[in-house]
Amino acid sequence: PFISTLLGLIVLAVSPVLVLTLMVLLMITIVGIPLGLILLFIYPVVLFLAFAFGGMAVGDLVFNRKGGQAGLGLRAISFLVALAAIVALGMIPVIGWLIVSIVLCIGLGAWSVAIFSRHNDRIATTDDAV
Repeated sequence: PFISTLLGLIVLAVSPVLVLTLMVLLMITIVGIPLGLILLFIYPVVLFLAFAFGGMAVGDLVFNRKGGQAGLGLRAISFLVALAAIVALGMIPVIGWLIVSIVLCIGLGAWSVAIFSRHNDRIATTDDAV
């Protein structure tokens, strides 16, 4: 979780500049104008999903103490309990924003690790076939 959080912090710091730059570059062409607007509107959705993934990661970390593959019921209950706890802790005036930001960074980092590990698995499978 620590490496995931650090990677999520880096992604969170770089992503607004990347999204705005890509949006401006897309809006140069006629075809890119709708794509740029879609990119602008999908960014908050990605942040919301990253927060949800962070809640699921925290729930798995707290409730799945065996370390094995958790079933759907355990994952759903742990996700809901962890998300409720995160939202309740987020209401604390001084440290609430810090807790929510850490969960967001965990989610972004976990998502980034999952995307890049799939890419590396696909490359390794392609290299093995040759």
